[in-house]
Amino acid sequence: MWLIKTGLSPYTMDNGVTGAYQREKWNMTYGGASDDGAFSVIQTSDGGFAAAGFTGSYGAGGIDMWLVKTASDGRLQWSKTYGGPDNDSASCLIQTADGGYLLSGYTNSGVQSQSAWIVKTDVSGNMKWSKTLSGTAANSVVPTLDGGYAIAVEKQDAFGFIKTDSSGDVLANQLYPTPSSQASAQAIVQADDGGYAIAGWTSNPDTGLHDTWLVKTDASGQQQWSQTYSELGGYDLIKTSKGGYALTGDRAFLIITDASGNVEWNRLYDMQTGNGSQYFTRMQSLIEASPDHFVLAGVHNGGQYVNLQFEWIQVALKSGDQLIPPETTILSPIDTTYTERNIPLTFYVNETIRFTVYSINGLFNTTINGNRTLENLPNGSYNVTVISTDTDYNTAPSKTVSFTVNSSEPYVLPKVTIQSPICQTYNTTQLTLNFSVNQRVFWTAYSLDGSENKTAYPNSILFIANGTHQLTVYAGDIVGGEAGSATVNFNIAVSSSSPFDGGGYGNMINEVIEAVAQITTSETFLITVAFLALVLGVVIIVVVIVTRNSSKQKKLPRIVR
Repeated sequence: MWLIKTGLSPYTMDNGVTGAYQREKWNMTYGGASDDGAFSVIQTSDGGFAAAGFTGSYGAGGIDMWLVKTASDGRLQWSKTYGGPDNDSASCLIQTADGGYLLSGYTNSGVQSQSAWIVKTDVSGNMKWSKTLSGTAANSVVPTLDGGYAIAVEKQDAFGFIKTDSSGDVLANQLYPTPSSQASAQAIVQADDGGYAIAGWTSNPDTGLHDTWLVKTDASGQQQWSQTYSELGGYDLIKTSKGGYALTGDRAFLIITDASGNVEWNRLYDMQTGNGSQYFTRMQSLIEASPDHFVLAGVHNGGQYVNLQFEWIQVALKSGDQLIPPETTILSPIDTTYTERNIPLTFYVNETIRFTVYSINGLFNTTINGNRTLENLPNGSYNVTVISTDTDYNTAPSKTVSFTVNSSEPYVLPKVTIQSPICQTYNTTQLTLNFSVNQRVFWTAYSLDGSENKTAYPNSILFIANGTHQLTVYAGDIVGGEAGSATVNFNIAVSSSSPFDGGGYGNMINEVIEAVAQITTSETFLITVAFLALVLGVVIIVVVIVTRNSSKQKKLPRIVR
């Protein structure tokens, strides 16, 4: 038996983008020299885990039903086997209201043929009672609203439903015949109306493939309706947060339906080509981690030379209607009081997005590329909202989360450092403003000689007149208030008043102008100009005379009548 525990792990990319992903926290194996395995795992009320399946290493013989209990870090606390000399195994496990456990599966011990079997234990795994039921296997069990149990039972060519009281005594036993010669009821849930939904697979004689069959009953197990989803077999079923159902199975399909079983979403996630007879991937477990966010787990066959591998898939659901905006869910912070100043901002969006921004207390919208940390928050109350825009430019905000920071840690104002200008005298009126801030801030601004603040950007150009000046750069903290500043005094002393004096070109231009003025007022310059004007007049007269004589010598064109 192999258990893997995962958890969110933050990351920071080279470009500064931060986020979180599911990372293995620990994995443990349990068992002995023979085959051992698990088909169901749950988190227990004490924060640990319990897994049920089979063991060939321990027990009375053959393979036995096996229950393993661990601490939250995977350390084995105890294990128990149930069964006789023949093969017995568990398919499903739940924790009961009294803190004990109920296992469902099958037994071959002490019966003429394989039979459905349920076992009830106390909190330490000691058997309290067991019941043999009609059918070949009890593949799924759920607690009922009245304190009993509802069980999906496997038959040769039908789905079976058994309802028991808290002691395992049968109250209802129903069969739902299928049109095929083979069928397997794999999962059961209690519906919102008190009835039940059962899902599994049936063989299709026309295609030779498996179909998924969903059956809805009333509280007594009487069938109300059924739906068939072709060419892929179903292995798990859950109720969705919107009142419908979600199913998964072969080729990692995910079907989302309404409360009547009508398909609202249907997609394959195995990323393979081929038909339903090529089961590259089979998902056997499904949860809705949060609204419209599903996690599928099962096995994947990588091909002829690759053994079966464990695989899990996350799906963030979105309707095919492109006018529907994205749905953003904030995972952290939550509505609580934090005693630390750095608060993780984590969220997910149910579709591919173009960009995301967040806002605190309604101030500013800051673009983010993923999860980040709200750093160095002062004590106080906060409201945070994340706004996402999808690839079709549909935009929608998340629900606003309110939280409070009440920390004894010292609040450190952002530190501003001005690199340019510095305290000196400059012979140019064009200066570069360069500065840095030691933490993430919402805004930066500068003020020159007490004037109104202007937005400040590093490496920006300032044009400043002659004189003595004082420049202050401000950094606004993450909630928009003034939080830090730095001031520098400097002088501008440029000799020329020319508008071009910034780079030293003013003096050069003025010198050229003065030289030209001297030349144009000299006697030599005036005589030269008069001579050139006389020569130009003579040339014009000669050109006019030559042109007139040429025109007189031309013959008139002959007119042909």
